Amino acid sequence: MSSAYLTTNDMNTIERLLREVRERGAPRNFDRETAAARFLIDNFKRSKAAETDLRTLLAARVKTLDAMTDGLTQWDNEGGAPAKGARTEVQRRI
Repeated sequence: MSSAYLTTNDMNTIERLLREVRERGAPRNFDRETAAARFLIDNFKRSKAAETDLRTLLAARVKTLDAMTDGLTQWDNEGGAPAKGARTEVQRRI
């Protein structure tokens, strides 16, 4: 792709690929969809416009996004980061 603009065909391809990875059910994860859309747009800008290649790359990216989300959810369920940092020796003496 020689310009930074996406054509109608490019946008249709992106929408079709996003529909394939969109989660089914009531609460849609818009952060996940936005990240996937940005990933596809970046790849179109880098001229990786073959739909089969994009499908493979997107599947790997979504898998990574889901793994990160699952990890953060587990971390939050286990207590997450402490709300207050540990006091240092200097703070104790003051």
